[in-house]
Amino acid sequence: EVRCLKAKLGIPGRNRSRDRHRLELLELRVEAALLQQRVDDLEEEERRVRPGATASWMAPNDISLADTTNDSLYDAWRDLAKKHKMHRTNAEIENRNLRELYAHQLKLTHMVKKLFRKQSSIEEQLAHHRAASSYAKRQNRSITPHYLG
Repeated sequence: EVRCLKAKLGIPGRNRSRDRHRLELLELRVEAALLQQRVDDLEEEERRVRPGATASWMAPNDISLADTTNDSLYDAWRDLAKKHKMHRTNAEIENRNLRELYAHQLKLTHMVKKLFRKQSSIEEQLAHHRAASSYAKRQNRSITPHYLG
């Protein structure tokens, strides 16, 4: 039912983990609504069968148990939320460090490429200079008279 709703709304799947989490929350909300409806139906049926009776789970001696259960449930959710926050914070720190490392490596890569281009340019200039020097030496020998040499 929730998946159909998501498909009808055309919600894009940008972040699959977050979308999966949202989908699970939607499913849990639908399930909670169905369960609440079931509780209401059962309470109504119990009132019909035994007029004047309160729901058995709402008896006064059980209120402290309900509070204890709610407190422990709250504590469990709070601990889970703290754990998720810690994991998220650690992931954000790791992502920031990885991005800085990537930027540094990218900078080094550009510097190495620049050095290689400079080296090849120097090698080309050196080769051109050697060729010109060799040509000049050959020209000087042929121009210089043999009796002077």
